[in-house]
Amino acid sequence: MDAKTAEKKLRKLYQEEKEKRLRIEQINRHLKLLEEVGDIFAEDQLNYHPSLAKVTKLLVKDISHICSFDILENDRLERVAQEVNISSEKKKVLQQIRKKYPDWFHNLDILQTVIKEGRSFVKNRLTKEEIKELTQDQKRFELIDTLEVRSYFILPLKVKNKVLGAITLVVLKDGRDFIDYDVSFLSELASKVALHLENSLMNRELESRIKKRTKELESANEELELFSYGVSHDLRTPLRAIGGYTSLLVEDYLDQLDEDGRTFLMTVYDEAQRMGELIDDLLAFSRLSRTEKVGQFFSMKSLIQQSIDEVLAITDMEPTIEIGDLADVHGDPKLLRQVWVNLLSNAVKYRKTNHIPRISIGSREDDQKNQVVYFIKDDGVGFDMKYADKLFGVFQRLHDDDEFEGTGIGLALTRRIINRHGGRIWAESELDKGSIFYFTLKN
Repeated sequence: MDAKTAEKKLRKLYQEEKEKRLRIEQINRHLKLLEEVGDIFAEDQLNYHPSLAKVTKLLVKDISHICSFDILENDRLERVAQEVNISSEKKKVLQQIRKKYPDWFHNLDILQTVIKEGRSFVKNRLTKEEIKELTQDQKRFELIDTLEVRSYFILPLKVKNKVLGAITLVVLKDGRDFIDYDVSFLSELASKVALHLENSLMNRELESRIKKRTKELESANEELELFSYGVSHDLRTPLRAIGGYTSLLVEDYLDQLDEDGRTFLMTVYDEAQRMGELIDDLLAFSRLSRTEKVGQFFSMKSLIQQSIDEVLAITDMEPTIEIGDLADVHGDPKLLRQVWVNLLSNAVKYRKTNHIPRISIGSREDDQKNQVVYFIKDDGVGFDMKYADKLFGVFQRLHDDDEFEGTGIGLALTRRIINRHGGRIWAESELDKGSIFYFTLKN
């Protein structure tokens, strides 16, 4: 082998090695680009418009001079993102084109075909005749011809058999053709974008459904509360009449009735009084949603003492109450006082026969969840935990009226107040061994 042939062979090997290195660098750049696309969509899984705008900026850095995304929204094809990487002179030309022709380069028939059939369209080294055919307009062709378009590539954004839109890539004269490797890489990128796009669309639809259901639920709850308020208010008038006439019978005619008659009359009187209490509780429950919550920082220990005084004023015994450490809190003291009154009243009411209740109150801070857990413990009759799910329901009672009086509203009201403060309430109990009620408030 002579020196000239050897030099020629070495140059060829050097060129092949250089091309391999360039290809490896290109593959690494593209792998990194795919990773960046995934990161972009992970940042915002609901609004895909800014995500696609960021992807176009990545693609014009390394793949094409012009990139755009067209997405099917409400059965219409909408341009949602477009980016360019061209000289300032050509940018001015492009601005003129866009001003006159918003779809400036697209042959809509080709774009619609790509979306309809789910197959890519690629054209390298476009001739003037081919550009004229794509633009379908002589004046538009004359403007676009100054851009010196070289290659044109439209890929469908497809998940399984569903096409969500298309990506268009345009390379100008100083660029290169779309080779087989580009077609393969860009098809993978389009699939990745389509998958993220589908997830965004699904998340948006899910969020929309949740908002709609939440609005419907709020509306239904408001209607129910208004109905409860209206019914409760309307029942007061006939109930007052029943109570008034029953009182007159008791005062003026009780001695004219036999024992059964007196029993029947007192039963009507007692039940009318109980119905009045039930209506009052129901009104209080329905009013709560319309009561404005006033937030302020206050001493929980002082609030509990006020609640104890209120409960002791209407009971015929004085329970033993131990108050431990209590964290101060931010909330509505008026509403939270009602919580403590309800819980303290229950602790006193559900006591064992001939037994002075022993009640413990305290709190602990949960730093991990940034909340305070308050508790009230008694040594009363307790309840079976298998019925715990009924405990905070409206009109739900775990004891008969002949054992313990009540309307079944107090704990439902208590839970609603705690929920309005962003907390939760629950209970632990054992029959004949007492109960512990817990509730949380934000620290």
